[in-house]
Amino acid sequence: MLLTVSSFLIVTALVAYVSWLRTKNDDLTTSKGYFLAGRGLSGIVIGCSMVLTSLSTEQLIGVNAVSYQNNFSVIAWTVPTVIPLCFLALYMLPKYLRNGYTTIPEFFENRFDRQTRLIMSGLFLVFYLLIVIPTALYTGAIAFNKIFNLETIFGLSYAQAIVYTVIAIGVVGAIYAIFGGLKAVAVSDTINAVILVIGALLVPVFALLYLGNGSISEGLHIITTTHVEKWNAIGSSTDSTPWPTIFTGIMVVHFFYWTTNQAIVQRCLGAKDLASGQKGILIAALFLLTLPIILNLPGLLSFHILGEGLNPIDTSYPLLVNKVMPTALQGFFIAALFGAILSTFNSFLNSAATIYCKDLLPSISKKQRTDQELIVYAKKVSTIMAIVTMIIGPLLMFGTDGIFLITKRFAGFVNIPIVALFAVAELFVMPYIGSFVSNSDPKSISATRENPELQPLPFYHSKDEVLRIELVYEAHKKIGDMDLTNKEEIIKALPFVLISQKPAELLIPDSIRKDLNLRFIDCYDNNRWAKGHKRYDSVFISNVTIVEPIKEQ
Repeated sequence: MLLTVSSFLIVTALVAYVSWLRTKNDDLTTSKGYFLAGRGLSGIVIGCSMVLTSLSTEQLIGVNAVSYQNNFSVIAWTVPTVIPLCFLALYMLPKYLRNGYTTIPEFFENRFDRQTRLIMSGLFLVFYLLIVIPTALYTGAIAFNKIFNLETIFGLSYAQAIVYTVIAIGVVGAIYAIFGGLKAVAVSDTINAVILVIGALLVPVFALLYLGNGSISEGLHIITTTHVEKWNAIGSSTDSTPWPTIFTGIMVVHFFYWTTNQAIVQRCLGAKDLASGQKGILIAALFLLTLPIILNLPGLLSFHILGEGLNPIDTSYPLLVNKVMPTALQGFFIAALFGAILSTFNSFLNSAATIYCKDLLPSISKKQRTDQELIVYAKKVSTIMAIVTMIIGPLLMFGTDGIFLITKRFAGFVNIPIVALFAVAELFVMPYIGSFVSNSDPKSISATRENPELQPLPFYHSKDEVLRIELVYEAHKKIGDMDLTNKEEIIKALPFVLISQKPAELLIPDSIRKDLNLRFIDCYDNNRWAKGHKRYDSVFISNVTIVEPIKEQ
């Protein structure tokens, strides 16, 4: 036991230390830095973070428990997720980035109105605080309890062990999320994802060795020749997941979770550019195709090794780990599980605080807050939310049919209305009423791609103006920042294209401009709404100007 605890503490401390090194110099004093990691996440960080946010103990314990009790039909909750992920990468992410959203409810306000945004924010908070985060804490507590035998060591009842472990996990997770922001969560996710994948893949390997008395091939022979009905992935009407439900409900849940779920999409919104966000999504999709090895096979092996009749069935996976994993590796694996627990807890807690502060707070309080004040407020809100979830988590032990199916059933009350409204917005509202409320003659900056005169020139914007990330995507160019009051910096870059909100004549001082030739190309209006509409915003108007030296006659 000492070896297990020691290896767990060493691996956990190492992850925390590396995460601190990677984020210690980050600016968390701005809302963009705290909530969106300064929009600087790379593809690999986004992919790993998305995987670990979704792959928590809820799935490792819950899905394997269903496979232990029934068959592989529960695979319908994992593998088909690649479809909505491709939809997110190719269709929705460009829209999200182009409009500069911080939260998904902003999307609904853009499509409908402010009231709809507030309703969606409320639904997200209910989903996170009453379902997702308590489930992560509870399933994590089960894993710790069974692998470390906390009931025996400390002489506790099962309920007491669960309550104390939930509190401990919640406190550690809250520290990560509250004081580190999204960047700390995403960086630790990347490290933990690698550890978790290695640890989770070792479980079926050692289980096959145990079942086959030291031979993996013998273990495979046993599970493929006895109780072969457990391999069936096409669920019947008597199974926990009948196959027609993929088309009548499960796919709807998948589209909610992977395309409109704030905790998942927020990683993509923090991408440094569109390509990085899309790469991260496709990395996550590729990994999700391999999930049956991690989420279903151990459940089948639990049935063969532990026998049937476990109660509750959610203990099957941690009991398997405790039985087949070498003592030296148990600490490593529990550290991986701990990382998965923290990832889900941190990610959803950070997203809940983001939604509250960005969507609900402006309607509740009219007080104008600076970025620093908003971040302090977000930390207080996160603390309250963490306490609420730690109270709800232990109550899940009184459920039946396994924690995974319980949470999916309750989640349907929240996520299906969100997907329904999303479908209405995309399929019906915009095509038919868009022409009445939107800009009748929008001019996108993407037209610069077709101008041969602009193609060889570098693009810059004034460092005194905020560059919207959708401009980078639409122009298909890197747009650097420049101090337009620095003559040497301007001369060094000549000739170049200036993207600005204000006319170039107002940004470049007269003393410098007399040596330059400013050629105005066009004014691009990316407003969705027509002039005169209450949502029309001058920030979406971009001037494109060629800045070059005056040619000698």
